[in-house]
Amino acid sequence: MRLAVLALAAAALAAACPSGPRPCRSDDQCEDGEACIIPEDEEVGACAASEGEGEGEEGEGEGEGEGEGEPGAVDVQAGLNFGCAIDTEDRVQCWGKNGSGQLGRATAGGQTTEHPAAPVPDLVDVTALAVGNLHACAIGRRPTGTQTVLCWGRNDGGTLGAGLAADAPGTLVEPQLGAGVGISAIAIDADGDNSGGLTCVVAGGQSSSVTCFGPHAPSTLNGLPVLVPALADVRTIQVSVAGVCGENGATTICAETSSVFSHFGCADGACPALAGGAPYGVGSNVACRVADSGVRCGGDNRFGVIDPTNRLATVLVEALVIANASAVTVGVNHACAIVATEVRCWGHAIFGATGLNQELDIQGTVSCNGVDQTTRCHAPAAVAFPAGFGVPVAVNNHHTFTCARSFDGRIACFGGTDSDEPADTRPRRVTLSR
Repeated sequence: MRLAVLALAAAALAAACPSGPRPCRSDDQCEDGEACIIPEDEEVGACAASEGEGEGEEGEGEGEGEGEGEPGAVDVQAGLNFGCAIDTEDRVQCWGKNGSGQLGRATAGGQTTEHPAAPVPDLVDVTALAVGNLHACAIGRRPTGTQTVLCWGRNDGGTLGAGLAADAPGTLVEPQLGAGVGISAIAIDADGDNSGGLTCVVAGGQSSSVTCFGPHAPSTLNGLPVLVPALADVRTIQVSVAGVCGENGATTICAETSSVFSHFGCADGACPALAGGAPYGVGSNVACRVADSGVRCGGDNRFGVIDPTNRLATVLVEALVIANASAVTVGVNHACAIVATEVRCWGHAIFGATGLNQELDIQGTVSCNGVDQTTRCHAPAAVAFPAGFGVPVAVNNHHTFTCARSFDGRIACFGGTDSDEPADTRPRRVTLSR
């Protein structure tokens, strides 16, 4: 429902504010004839022509310019060296490097070449997207089929959920899920690292179930999906290389977990630290969640994600972002949050992970809790998006690569993956294909 609201609002804003919408919290912050359009569950919106403005012009020039311009994005997710988005036509479009077929298409020179955004072939009516290290999955269908789960990219240890031998870069693979899981799937999420990944699917119905696959799913057999009984009856999930958590109302349950979860008592079972229904993010070393006072984080603090002093936080403590946060995402050693009308990032700035240029010795850096000076971190700083990007409403990161989505469906990404990246890793626009 929220995606539909955002898509409609994006269309209105694109027509009314071609140079980029003005952020607002109420109508009195807008010009005459404008209203403040605020998406569901958001605090900040943007000014657009109020309903009825231009009355009597409907139908004028009908057919002219139809199909012109780029489609907007209703969801965006980052992988290791690529990104994918669901566009307003319910397709998945991917861009970036393609050495493992992670863009869903076979292209030459994919290991080092940056490819523009283009739709994943033979995938339509997509309702949910999950992006891992070098693979991606979606709930959608082939043009002649019914709803199911389809994956593409590298198949390290069964990352695609169809057995260890299912490796066909650039082609769609259907995971071997249990009966009825694909047709009733309501949510999906994924993550990964250099040794593979983890993808989990929530099947709906009167009672829900969670099925996971990939080398980070314990007890998996020959790379095939397994049911996770501890996550029965959850409706949404969040996956990291450290495990998977599911939500049922204000209750959060974590399973198949390791490392970061053990720091604050959420190794397996109920996780009070992440409960309450507020947005949260989990990385390989740190977990953060939005609270009334700002963003709270816990886990390993070698890179200053939690605060400037603690090495290890066994509870979620107040982090460096203080107030007005509405979302948070956690990378390998950094985090980003939406704070009012900005994206702010903090922690380890390597490879431009925090939105600044790829320099370790950036202005304002401080040593991270006594770690040697080759690993530096910095306090929260606003990300400078390209002109006309608009008001950010969603942000997602993986490792050191981050993508954000604006209120009107624009996409910008920043960060890199290794020392071979271009020197300038600051935010750059991604243009979706028609």
